[in-house]
Amino acid sequence: MSLSIELFTEDDIPHAMQLVEQAGWNQLPADWHRVLGLAPNGCFVARLDGTLAGTVTTICYGTDLAWIGMMLVDHRLRRLGIGRRLMERAIAELQSRSIRSIQLDATPVGKTLYDQLGFRTELAFHRWHRPGNASNTPHYPNRSTGDSQGALAENHCTLDRVTFGAHRSELLARLAESSQAVTCPDGSFGLLRAGRIADYLGPISATEQSAAPIVSELTARTDRDLFWDIPSQNTGAVYLATLHGFSPVRTLFRMTIGSAPTPHWATMFALADPALG
Repeated sequence: MSLSIELFTEDDIPHAMQLVEQAGWNQLPADWHRVLGLAPNGCFVARLDGTLAGTVTTICYGTDLAWIGMMLVDHRLRRLGIGRRLMERAIAELQSRSIRSIQLDATPVGKTLYDQLGFRTELAFHRWHRPGNASNTPHYPNRSTGDSQGALAENHCTLDRVTFGAHRSELLARLAESSQAVTCPDGSFGLLRAGRIADYLGPISATEQSAAPIVSELTARTDRDLFWDIPSQNTGAVYLATLHGFSPVRTLFRMTIGSAPTPHWATMFALADPALG
């Protein structure tokens, strides 16, 4: 058997979506296009005898932080070292760019490999889920929120940089293009976008005062199943999720190589996605 690691191209997206469906993940083709647009030289596929067998993506947020995501291996081809080869290529690519730290959000299945590759676990957090057609979602007065689609202002990116710990305004701009947004004058914002099996709430970078109306407005805009990835340190977000009919359904692990920027957990009410940070 011949295994090669090659650059991911848009022609690989249909085969990558087969792996997404096989794994039960929530990505759409638009998610692959978005990452490829941000990092055309940082995403890779594994081919076994010419057939796509796995994927991995990377995104750099300046030189302080890079993110690894979309690490998928065909279930029928596991335990052949494909995931390790993909990860080694991704890490080597990022280290060649002198990135200070590399992070990822791991599933329990992938965590053992990442431990072996030198990642350390920073924290565990949960994906929360609200079933579709929920009728028990409270609605807060919306005096402080405004609607937008396709753009976030400079003050929103400024708050997000403090929240996330690194500059990711280009990612936010691309996410906003395909999301519903609620924004506030204080720089707080939240996004809601479609997913393959559920809509996705996040990212949300918000002050304590603005978070509740943002969550209320966005959750009221969809009748589909809804996912929300919440850092465990933000107890206010956990409270809001419970209030809006969500329950935890999956544990993930944030893992790091190097010295990562410190997030401001008090304003991080939702991740952008485990594949993005």
